[in-house]
Amino acid sequence: MTILTNKADKIDRLAELTQSSETVTGSSLWREAFRRMRSSKMAIIGAAIIAAFVLVAIVGPWLAPHGPTAQNWRSEVFPNQGKFVGMRGENWFGLDHLGRDMFSRWLVGARQTLLVGVVSMLIGLIVGALVGVLSGAAATLGGKVGQRVDTVVMRFTDIMLSL
Repeated sequence: MTILTNKADKIDRLAELTQSSETVTGSSLWREAFRRMRSSKMAIIGAAIIAAFVLVAIVGPWLAPHGPTAQNWRSEVFPNQGKFVGMRGENWFGLDHLGRDMFSRWLVGARQTLLVGVVSMLIGLIVGALVGVLSGAAATLGGKVGQRVDTVVMRFTDIMLSL
């Protein structure tokens, strides 16, 4: 290894080292994240659970053996004095106190649950983007107005996090 003392020699050596005739190819961030996810057993289990829930939410209403609001009160609940009718071949999750099939209600309710999750995520995204734009605009204003807007936004964020 030679010791370079001259500044021009150091720059030339650095230029030599940084020039590469070969192209470096790497994987994208998405590919790398997917590779890491595949190597984690818990991530695969979680993804399978989420995929199953989304599948149930999409095709659930067509798979429901009974209507979610259809009552079988007279033949099922009345003989049992309004008590919970347990599981059996016709009603996998049983019947509620009004004679409605719980499995059908669960299948149809999965769609509503998924819709609530997606809508709340979108509302959070929109509100967060607006607060971010407001904070960015306040930073460009500067001075007392910018400081006050920034303080109000930060206190609002603290209040929301404390809830």
